[in-house]
Amino acid sequence: MKKLLLFLFLLVFIFSCKKNKEEDPLPQQGSNYRVQYVEYTDPVTSAVTNKAVYTYNASERVTKIAILNANNDTTSVSRYEYNDRGLISRFSNSGEPVCYIYAYTSDSLVESVTRYRNTAGTNLDYTTYYYYNSARDLMYLVKQFENSFTVRDSLVLFGYVNGRPTTADYYQKTDADYFIVGKKKYTYDAYMNRIKTETTPYGDVTQFYTASTAVFDTDEDDELLNNIIGGINVSIGGSDDYINNNSRNSNKSYEEAYSQYFECGLSSSRENKIETKNDAGLPLSIRSISNRYTCGTLQAGSPTELLMKISYRRF
Repeated sequence: MKKLLLFLFLLVFIFSCKKNKEEDPLPQQGSNYRVQYVEYTDPVTSAVTNKAVYTYNASERVTKIAILNANNDTTSVSRYEYNDRGLISRFSNSGEPVCYIYAYTSDSLVESVTRYRNTAGTNLDYTTYYYYNSARDLMYLVKQFENSFTVRDSLVLFGYVNGRPTTADYYQKTDADYFIVGKKKYTYDAYMNRIKTETTPYGDVTQFYTASTAVFDTDEDDELLNNIIGGINVSIGGSDDYINNNSRNSNKSYEEAYSQYFECGLSSSRENKIETKNDAGLPLSIRSISNRYTCGTLQAGSPTELLMKISYRRF
């Protein structure tokens, strides 16, 4: 799980960067770069603790990311497959282990995501179905659990502005009836980056508390790095919090900081700092500073730092 989290952190970081416009005013000039490998380095000793090695297909889409430890032993492997439209059709990770199978509508919106508890895709966990309106906004989704036709989770979205929902209601179904179990409110900045999520406690839909906040550098966006990573085009796992799953709701600015909260207060925080870039404006080193809290009280051992050094190849 820790290796998978490192991998997911990497996706968050590198999906969120853009070249400096003054150094290189033509973003398309950097689209022939691909991440070759990433070294996770101890910021104090400079020792490499883990390494992510990327493999691509003939279309330069990533097909495999292998995580190696300090002894160069493979500890986990993520694999990606694509359909004839270039959309991701299958993702698996041996570190969790987990497998997701994707299906799409005729106009390339995610129609369903099926999760399995093994990399082979034989131990079914649940399937999430997505439903859209004529404007391609996701109106609601239904999560159907393994071998169950009576227990379901549903998310209904409301108040779209520029393709982003402002509120959501969560429902569960037991036996014949749906009942509401929570509500959410989303706040965006002028660039439609989600900067705040508020939610209600389970079973109480009247009292909201802050669930997450984010800070963005709006001079940085992820258009170039989305191409460099090799064509991953939906959030892995079809997360409910990436509402439209076709990039309409993904943040386009660099995420400098992100915090999560429980009812009792702050639970974690993270700062992402790009320290160096290459001549094309791509990040060569990114430092992540993280803190863990118990109801707002800093835990022992915090903060922790992770320094990532990224190497590229050109084609």
